[in-house]
Amino acid sequence: PSTWLRSRWVESGPLALQVQSLEIDLPASDGGPVTREGIWELSSARRQFYGLSTLVTLNGGNLRAFSDGGMRLTFAPPGNPPMEARFQRVFASREFGWRIPDIESAARDPRTGGYWLGYENHHAIARFSVASEVEAMAVPPEFAGWPVNRGNEAMERLADGRFIILPENRDMARIWAGDPLEGAPNTAFRFEPTPGYRPTEIRQIPDGRVLILLRRMDWANPPFSAKLAIADPATIEPGEAWAWQPVADLDAILPRENYEAMAVWPEADGVLTIWIMSDDNHAALQRTLLAKLRFRPAPPPTKRGAADEPGAHLLVQ
Repeated sequence: PSTWLRSRWVESGPLALQVQSLEIDLPASDGGPVTREGIWELSSARRQFYGLSTLVTLNGGNLRAFSDGGMRLTFAPPGNPPMEARFQRVFASREFGWRIPDIESAARDPRTGGYWLGYENHHAIARFSVASEVEAMAVPPEFAGWPVNRGNEAMERLADGRFIILPENRDMARIWAGDPLEGAPNTAFRFEPTPGYRPTEIRQIPDGRVLILLRRMDWANPPFSAKLAIADPATIEPGEAWAWQPVADLDAILPRENYEAMAVWPEADGVLTIWIMSDDNHAALQRTLLAKLRFRPAPPPTKRGAADEPGAHLLVQ
């Protein structure tokens, strides 16, 4: 008993995070515009280190991941100046009582540093200050009836203040004119990726379009397949299917894993750094992998005038 008392784990503080570069027998590109620059395996002896499901960039290009177990990991990715990795509990978890808070999606306002988290099972959204203090929390009525394990899988706050939320297992996605926790109006639309694939992360790029990480359960070991797509929020129409285009077949350039998290960082030369992370599901045969990709997007199609542009009525005035 005295040993157990001394062994109580700490909810915050330094984290012994191991980052090991991997050599893989795969091409760096599938022939398209996305190129793999490196891939690493992340590990830790801390028993709470598992299930990293969503990822955001912080100022300076450092990364913050959130987990199925209600934790957040803040760390410097390979190539950034070293920093002490921090592993901390997200304190909104106390709102869920005895149930484990399963964080599946995140969005961040780069101007304020505040961020939003989407919780699966509970279908809640919580907003946090830059100091990670809870500011608001609610279950939007639009989420009523969602399956327990098929909730808010991908969420992004657009530069104009709108929010896009893509559920994992439903074709009716939603776009809010502002913060969902402030009662902003919203519109339903359809997101229909390649059959069998579901969105796991969505991130906006500087030209206004968004990258969408897609995953499918597959007959493989591990049993996952992943792709990357691009779409333009300006083309969203109420009740209609949202047009998208493929960007990369990730199976061709990355080891098969349960890729759920993605963050984007624009470089000075116009190239985008894309970080993609896998969720190990707390499973012995899976890994937490972090991949660094480079992507130079082709210019978006020429747009018409704002008054004639599809989806213009959804823009925040």
